Amino acid sequence: MFEYVEIDSGNLDSIATLWNNLREHQRNLSPHLSDHYEKRNWKSRKTELLQKSETGGFHAVVVIDQRMKKIIGYCVSTISPDRLGCLESIYIEPEYCQSGIGDNLMRQALQWMDKKQVRTKTLTVGVGNERVLGFYSRYGFYPKHITVEQVKYTKTARYTVK
Repeated sequence: MFEYVEIDSGNLDSIATLWNNLREHQRNLSPHLSDHYEKRNWKSRKTELLQKSETGGFHAVVVIDQRMKKIIGYCVSTISPDRLGCLESIYIEPEYCQSGIGDNLMRQALQWMDKKQVRTKTLTVGVGNERVLGFYSRYGFYPKHITVEQVKYTKTARYTVK
């Protein structure tokens, strides 16, 4: 049995381990930015989320496996001061995927944004993790832009200045 519990920004550390699992997952999938993901840390991500919680709306839900007595998933969403909704981060431990947890977390996040009357809803999918696009399309999320970023100091960056 799974329990869905809303947490406030003061309890963000309860998802630190899972966020690090997500970071490692992205690092393994990313063909060009593995160094970027390797260098990211929970302290800086938590600071970003806390800043967003102070300037707009904040919603976070953890999923607890009651049998195992542990948190096995989470979803964090924010709303900017100009009412832009963002699904910041969602993660479910791999052994719990395909159990409906992701769908429940998405519905809760989107309902919260609807209640707050956001103007738009966005989320970011890391390159290499495109397999999740089918999941997000069930909720009306489709790729709109492809943003590329110059990565100067990685093992894979190769360019010559003449």
